[in-house]
Amino acid sequence: MSYFNSLYIVLTDKFSINSDYFNFELKNTLSVRNTILELLNSCHMQKYKMSDITKQAIVIDKLEVQSFEMNVYLVKLHTGDKSGFVYDKNDRPMRFYSSQQIRDLFDLCTVKKAVMVHDSPYDEMIGNPNKPEPSMEMPFSMQQPY
Repeated sequence: MSYFNSLYIVLTDKFSINSDYFNFELKNTLSVRNTILELLNSCHMQKYKMSDITKQAIVIDKLEVQSFEMNVYLVKLHTGDKSGFVYDKNDRPMRFYSSQQIRDLFDLCTVKKAVMVHDSPYDEMIGNPNKPEPSMEMPFSMQQPY
């Protein structure tokens, strides 16, 4: 279970995190990175290394493609009672730049369910209140060739 139903990070002259479980502000931007790492570690999220995934096929209960602007995607995996993001060789969340790249890299894995999640920040950007409904989740096909 994820501890963050929604996480909004705003970087201006100060740093703030608002979620269902946390609400605080930091005015010292040097401590931002450490605070984010502490929060993520407190969620007990699994790190899935892409190098390990390409070496052996794994069974994935749910593959969640998180869509961001300008064709940037992050992938979150759910296996059994563990969940977490896919990391690259530099121990950073791996960025994917096309949906086909995701299909190609997870081709050897057994994916039971795949979805794409998109959370639009536009209402907040123009001063409207946040929408009460959760992020939009759509089926994502892992079939090759697409």
